[in-house]
Amino acid sequence: MTAKKEPPLSPEAHYHRQITDLVKRYIRQHPGERERLSDLKGLLRKHQILTNRKNYDGHLTASAVVVDMSHRILLIYHKALDKWLQPGGHIDGLETPLAAASREIEEETKLTQVQLHPALLTQNLPFDIDTHLIPANEAKQEAAHPHHDFRYVFLAAQGNVELDVTEVTQYDWATLDEARQRLSGFPWDKVEALIQPMK
Repeated sequence: MTAKKEPPLSPEAHYHRQITDLVKRYIRQHPGERERLSDLKGLLRKHQILTNRKNYDGHLTASAVVVDMSHRILLIYHKALDKWLQPGGHIDGLETPLAAASREIEEETKLTQVQLHPALLTQNLPFDIDTHLIPANEAKQEAAHPHHDFRYVFLAAQGNVELDVTEVTQYDWATLDEARQRLSGFPWDKVEALIQPMK
């Protein structure tokens, strides 16, 4: 008697499985962060579609810490949130978090000569996954909701930034200490551990 063949997964189900596997592998590497990612795991259990921006239980985003040849970090000033941030934004459709982070760099800064940090390329994982609350936006008719952000470090071969002025008002190449001051609460220690061997 032959085993029954399972029907092929839909693209959405396949994507859901990929993200779930990515999160599981990340937690295996960072077991101390299991509790911190409980909301993301809840989203994965509850929803099949993970990138729907109108899902106010939360949706996926990706961001990039861009480091130049002088070990400075690119920060951009975000209009809507009125604060310094790393480049990043929503993941579109069935886009991988890594592809989304790379796309956001190009869209927001026009930097194209960037490459993923070799350590992350080897691990095939983000250096950090974070859940944070985005405040309500009346102009966009959006309720407050969590973003589940997959974060990567990229190395930039050149620093000729051109901003997308619809979303970003200014930029700066900051030292690590300056980045800590402007964006407190960010896991800069993880970033430092990655860029320290480059010095």
